[in-house]
Amino acid sequence: MVHTSDADLPLQANSKKLVFLAGSMCIDKEDDWRKNVIKNFANVFDFIDPTNENHNLLNDSQMEHHINWELEGLELSDIILMNLLPESKSPISMVELGLYARSNKLIICCPENFYQYRYIKTLAKKYNVALFTELEKGIQHLKKEI
Repeated sequence: MVHTSDADLPLQANSKKLVFLAGSMCIDKEDDWRKNVIKNFANVFDFIDPTNENHNLLNDSQMEHHINWELEGLELSDIILMNLLPESKSPISMVELGLYARSNKLIICCPENFYQYRYIKTLAKKYNVALFTELEKGIQHLKKEI
């Protein structure tokens, strides 16, 4: 099951682990990393996908609802898979990274040419967060959670 901000989050977990898909938004809809992860793991995980196609059109009240939905989803999740794309800035992901670095549920995928890679690498080392320079390696690590 995939939970999006169009609906309420589950009140409690079921037998599947819940994975929050944090990180950079895809501009290329043909190669959407979130959809690929969901497709490959739909039978073993449930997902929280914060993607909102109308993000830039939300009014203040709608944006507040969306932000609170994301924060609740991050808290509820068993695993946070964060994928940072090399050309992105991903400021919201940087906030989420800071909030969950000590949570023991964060997996970070961040290429070395990401503008803040050295910071992320140091943070991951300090707080023993799984860090991979390629999404595929992060996905391999996610498979260990099955």
